[in-house]
Amino acid sequence: MVNYAELCLRGAGLLLFFRCRCPNFGLPAMSRQIIYDLLWALFKPNALVYTTYAGTGRPRCVKYNFGEQGQTKSSSKHWKIECRYFDFDGTDFGEASTEVKIHKFRGVRQIDNLPAFPLQYHANASEVEIDLLECGKKFIHLIGTHHCHCNRQAFIIHKGKEVGFPVDSRIIVDAAFFRKMNPSYARPKRARSTGLEPADVTEDDLLICSPTVPGFSFSKKLWAEFLEQKEVIMALTEARTNSENGFEFDDVIAGKGRGLIALLHGLPGVGKTFTAEAVAEHLRRPLYSISASEFSAKAGLLEGQLSDIFRIASHWNTILLLDEADVYLERHSSYDLIRNGLVTVFLHKLEYLDGIMFLTTNRVSEFDEAILSRIHLMLKYNELSKNTRKQI
Repeated sequence: MVNYAELCLRGAGLLLFFRCRCPNFGLPAMSRQIIYDLLWALFKPNALVYTTYAGTGRPRCVKYNFGEQGQTKSSSKHWKIECRYFDFDGTDFGEASTEVKIHKFRGVRQIDNLPAFPLQYHANASEVEIDLLECGKKFIHLIGTHHCHCNRQAFIIHKGKEVGFPVDSRIIVDAAFFRKMNPSYARPKRARSTGLEPADVTEDDLLICSPTVPGFSFSKKLWAEFLEQKEVIMALTEARTNSENGFEFDDVIAGKGRGLIALLHGLPGVGKTFTAEAVAEHLRRPLYSISASEFSAKAGLLEGQLSDIFRIASHWNTILLLDEADVYLERHSSYDLIRNGLVTVFLHKLEYLDGIMFLTTNRVSEFDEAILSRIHLMLKYNELSKNTRKQI
């Protein structure tokens, strides 16, 4: 049975329908509320739609394409709206599609309490537009490959669900390499080029740019989606240090002997890790720090882990830091076959490293000759006096 309020709202819905076709048509205050059956009249083609991003809960805007009735496998009904926004998939800048579902509800509901609604119904529409314009500008600025500091929430899509985690560290934004390393990930979606160049976007276009950028967190060792960053430390180019002057050194076997490996050993707290950090800052390169405890104790899995790490390091020209590398540096034991297998894998992969790597240890008394043969620079750190620590 339809009550009086719902009858009024149906009438308001008809007014809303006419307003969509006739922009100058008056809209009564009652239209701030709506019933489910009139959602079809709420959205106007190409209108800005306000919603939130599933992974972060942050505001975003998209443009409305069309809407239709949907139904889940459990027969639960919803109104599905198909929308578009601007994204960069690593190759093309263009339009991508997304959908928002408004599950069926009874009675009336405030329009601005819906999961998605026209931006004009937001109580602070002007402030929202200002914030989204800034986000859009940052998104355009981060197209390509960039080294940034992130101090915000990030998330990944795991088994169809968004899993968030805080990040306060250096990251690399790189949509192309993200897709290469995560080919089955849901984002960034393949963008449909419209012929519009990023430099030519209008303010209206900036409002519907993607609110996140895909990249890699060096502290979490995770590929994820990050909110646009304010601080860009540097833009990475395709040039590599070894090839800047048109010269590359290689071993007799292709791909071997292209790395520079330094071993830093000494007591804890004498500056071994700080040395690697200082070199990375001096060379203006990202630092990718790993602890040996993060590696698998199975030789097969270790090989895969090292392959991924070296591939990332080579692609972005990062400085690698392997802390507490004791297990790979100590002299072989004929009785410890498992450790010997791990060291063999490690030494083999080390030969194909293309970049700079620091190994640190504070416990090794006798180094294995096999690892020493692959070390280019070996530095011992003695205990620091109080005066020396004060000077540092």
